[in-house]
Amino acid sequence: MDALMVWLPYCQLANSELKAYRLAESLIRKYQFQMFDAIIVAFALEAGCTTLYSEDMQHGLLVEKQLKIINPFI
Repeated sequence: MDALMVWLPYCQLANSELKAYRLAESLIRKYQFQMFDAIIVAFALEAGCTTLYSEDMQHGLLVEKQLKIINPFI
């Protein structure tokens, strides 16, 4: 994620995208997500989602008191 954050100033992004990438950076620290998982979760949070289906993330985890991770195969 550090490499991504280094390149962000050189990219053209919508304000909401930049906000989501910064949120992803904080999610990595807070929840120990992998980079791509953190980006998916951050964009889901920014979109106002309340449920995210994933077989790769921790089933039942509530992220930021808003987004619940559900493994549909359990």
